[in-house]
Amino acid sequence: MMKILMRFQGRCPKHRYFHPERDGQGAIRGGCLTCQELAEIAAAADRFRKLAAEFDRKTTLATVHQMPRKRVFACVNATVGQGGR
Repeated sequence: MMKILMRFQGRCPKHRYFHPERDGQGAIRGGCLTCQELAEIAAAADRFRKLAAEFDRKTTLATVHQMPRKRVFACVNATVGQGGR
């Protein structure tokens, strides 16, 4: 298991209500460079989260397949030839 904590707080001084993860590229007004940079940071963070989740999934699967399996013996009580009685 991999645990990474990442937090970024940034706001455009001109467009305080712009939230790149929620609003997306289409909400950038007037080609604001600060808003574009915030959108790039949000896109990079999203790619990073996806890669980290894929890495974690692959390492978890590899660990599970490498571990020796325990044998489980089950006792079955069945009566044979009773005819359903």
